[in-house]
Amino acid sequence: MPFAVRIGLALVFFALGIAGLFLPILQGGLFLFISLWLIFPAHSERWLEKLKASWRKKGTVQNLKQEITS
Repeated sequence: MPFAVRIGLALVFFALGIAGLFLPILQGGLFLFISLWLIFPAHSERWLEKLKASWRKKGTVQNLKQEITS
């Protein structure tokens, strides 16, 4: 097997290993967010409104709308 192919495969498997470390954390966070949203809907709505307000301050919502419409 050529050296470049071995290096390429090593980089791919390294990236997969790094992704394997973080994806379970993201799945766990999403699971907790959804479960808390279902258990405490009133609090979740407040948290969501605070998150939207912080996005508006940063201009994130407008940037997303521009990307969607373009």
